[in-house]
Amino acid sequence: MNASTRFSYYAGLILCSLAICAYAGHATAGTIAGAYKLDISSSDKVLFTLGTPQELQAQHEASCDNPNLRILARNKPAVKVTNDGLSQGDISSLTIEISEPAFLFGEGDNAFDGFTGLTMISPYSDPMVDILGSSLSSNGRRLTIDFNGLEPGKSIIFRVDLDPLDESAFPFPDFRQVLYGYDANGTGGVGQRAETSAIFSSNGMSTPTEFTPLPEVDDPLLFLNEHVRPYQIHDPVIPYPGGGSTNPIPEPTSLVLLLAGLGLSGVRRRTR
Repeated sequence: MNASTRFSYYAGLILCSLAICAYAGHATAGTIAGAYKLDISSSDKVLFTLGTPQELQAQHEASCDNPNLRILARNKPAVKVTNDGLSQGDISSLTIEISEPAFLFGEGDNAFDGFTGLTMISPYSDPMVDILGSSLSSNGRRLTIDFNGLEPGKSIIFRVDLDPLDESAFPFPDFRQVLYGYDANGTGGVGQRAETSAIFSSNGMSTPTEFTPLPEVDDPLLFLNEHVRPYQIHDPVIPYPGGGSTNPIPEPTSLVLLLAGLGLSGVRRRTR
């Protein structure tokens, strides 16, 4: 290999490397990597004890509640939002969108519900994590909650209120019907599941995640809405998976990978 050929060859490798670095920097600029997890239940204490030795005891205690109060609790479900410990930023907001057109978000049903607007924060939330405010879309189906202090590894638990669009319908719809697509007979996988998205923020920058539907849950339900369970019947209170979403750092495109491959193949040819 003469000097001119060597110069052209190594110059090409340098340009290829610079192109890869430049694209990778462009792809990740302004992107805050993060992941969150949701869990939903009629009991905020059950959500608080998830993954601890007290979880089964909390589920048992919640299962022994008053059947009529259970209907009200399932109408105002507790939502737990957990910021993954590896996230690069705080969760500044979460959006929940009801996909079923027959339902919308409410502001509580009476003055004793404890709602301040569209949400009610649970005392089981992590310390120094709070709700700054909330807003609702014009159709009443997209709720956005703004947080303060929801750092990586922390959680917040709050309740939302669910209402029927038809005022003549059952006034306290079950969250499994509204959010998970159960029909009025307790059959799962029939309707549309709600979707969620979060915004991660750090150093003045914000990055939203894609909207993702809640996981499909289709176990038949014996007691839903006005179908009140008898006192002697055990109806477990379990946490429902709410899924979540990840906002990863973008991968280089196939074009950049192709350039890298060409550079490596050139190295092999010159070595031979």
